[in-house]
Amino acid sequence: MLRLSRWYTRKPKLVGFSALALLILGLAVGAVVTGFTHGFWPNLLLNSAGDMIGGMIILLMIEPIVSRAAVQIRQHAHLDFRLFARRIVQAEQEIRVLDTYSGLFDSTNGLRSLPALHAAVLRGVHVKVLLMSPATDASRLRQEQLEASYPGLSIDGQIHNNISALGTMEQQLATDLRQLGAPNPIPVLGDSEDTGVYTATPPAPADAAPVAPVGTFELRLYSVAAPFTLYQRDNTLLFALLPAYQFAHDAPQLEINAGSLTGLQILEKYEELWEESRSVRRLAPIRLSPVEGTEPMWVRYLELGDETYYISNRIDQALAAKPDQHFWLGEHDGTEHEAEPVPTDSTLHRQLLEQHDRKYSAERRREPHFYLMWPSASQPAPRGRTLDFDRLPTTKILEWLGEAERSVRILDTSSILIGQDGDPTGAEAFVQAALQSMSNGATIKILLLAPTTSAAKERAKEIRDTHFDQMVERNIQRLRHLAAQLPSQGIDPDRLRVRLYDQLPEISVHQIDDRVVVGFLPYRRRSSMTSQLETERHSELGVYAVGQFEQLWTRARPLDGLRYLILRSQGTMVQGERLLVRAWQVGSTWYVASARIEELVAAHASSSHAVHAWIEEVPGAQFWLSEPLNREENIPVWDAFARLYAAADPGVPVRALDRVE
Repeated sequence: MLRLSRWYTRKPKLVGFSALALLILGLAVGAVVTGFTHGFWPNLLLNSAGDMIGGMIILLMIEPIVSRAAVQIRQHAHLDFRLFARRIVQAEQEIRVLDTYSGLFDSTNGLRSLPALHAAVLRGVHVKVLLMSPATDASRLRQEQLEASYPGLSIDGQIHNNISALGTMEQQLATDLRQLGAPNPIPVLGDSEDTGVYTATPPAPADAAPVAPVGTFELRLYSVAAPFTLYQRDNTLLFALLPAYQFAHDAPQLEINAGSLTGLQILEKYEELWEESRSVRRLAPIRLSPVEGTEPMWVRYLELGDETYYISNRIDQALAAKPDQHFWLGEHDGTEHEAEPVPTDSTLHRQLLEQHDRKYSAERRREPHFYLMWPSASQPAPRGRTLDFDRLPTTKILEWLGEAERSVRILDTSSILIGQDGDPTGAEAFVQAALQSMSNGATIKILLLAPTTSAAKERAKEIRDTHFDQMVERNIQRLRHLAAQLPSQGIDPDRLRVRLYDQLPEISVHQIDDRVVVGFLPYRRRSSMTSQLETERHSELGVYAVGQFEQLWTRARPLDGLRYLILRSQGTMVQGERLLVRAWQVGSTWYVASARIEELVAAHASSSHAVHAWIEEVPGAQFWLSEPLNREENIPVWDAFARLYAAADPGVPVRALDRVE
């Protein structure tokens, strides 16, 4: 009886149809047995059988039409992923999913839903999945919204788990399509990578009937806030408005028809998000020869910031056999590239390793090597040898800088190239060369020692120059002047990036495309006045120098988020005259976060006088330095900090600058 009850719950129309058929058969047999004679029972049996035939017609043809017209919206207390997984089996045309990340593809529900999606595509269903792009402003905001209610939750980690699970299914699907002879199959990871990750579905028998046209599967990532979640199976939509501090699948769900007015609006918004999203590829093609028709090898890749890093045993083997091996990206691109390995002891390598394990979640046999592909330089660079200069060759560097086409990195405490000594002619020469290089397409990254820090004071003592902070400030002033010119020159502001670090480096670095000039930080002498070594960036010294730069870069703070602040107490300067601190604006109010400020305020705590502040952005205005703010009461302030500094927590108290009236 329990099984019959479940069967009736799942297939009520089939049960009703079967019951009507049995009644019609019984009544018809009774009418035949009575011989269609006059009397009550023969007429009752005959008329009842006719009525049952009419009921069957209503059940099969009229009832679905009436139901669709009468029932436009059904409500569900929450989203039942198991129920939707069962609905996938019934899909005939299309399935759409829109969510931040979906429990439909987790380790529990994925055991049922992923094979169902796989089978649905093979029988002709078109599947489109939209998930939030990890490591974006949208994902960081969603993380902040949910982490208070769900401690320990990692939005990016859950998204990566979804991407990995769907990627595994996609590879298995590609294997099936290839075995079925489908055109242009998706490359299978096992074809180019000896990882043994994916298990292919057994091939169809050779004498099997011709395969019907298969459907499609596509996964994309969106990077803007979506107002709702959507789970669609053919003409049935399940959607929920996205709650700010709750999982969407725990919120009430509305089930509507795709042809209704609301359904059409939801699908229109879905298509807008789909067009603005980006597709997810797990493998990228690389060739070892520019000859047309060369078979590409499909390799793993990662995107971090603006750079793409490639991972493959085949790349390792090619470089081991031929250290100067060049590569050509894509299936048809004719630009020659060189592979730059990421140092294994660098912070960048650790970041890439974490991202690799999220994207390619299979167990690693060994730690992979990551490569950055750079176009081969058109300008000659010293290969296999090192050139020696008795001091920094500023004239040559400015000449190379004006010809740069790809990347420029400058690491120094203060830079003689950028007018540290107050020479306007030399500083203007740097500005013009930098503008030319950025017009050529180069990206310039500059690292300088942050003034007003303990490291800056230590360096000033070493070189016996009490005006060291002023040299860095002249650099900063000139770089701000350069940044202000970029919009009028039609140059993307992101091509100039300046950060300040707060610990003394071991070397100075001037890398321009394939050239690297390295100087070791001397004691009691400026680095520009000591011997410099010029090498190519792919040499051991060049790789070391660029690796040192990148390690400092990941810890440094962006210049556009730093402002000069002066603290006073009743007309007396509170120790340091000028502090370069993290300062950002929300509305009309400025906020600051600085360990140095906290040190000075703590040292001044015994005084009864309040601390006043002046900030360079508001000349002439005087401010009170507020007490530390509470994060829960000032969420927009922390959100603005996260957007500017790419970190959720300042690590020190946040204070407001309240204008003194």
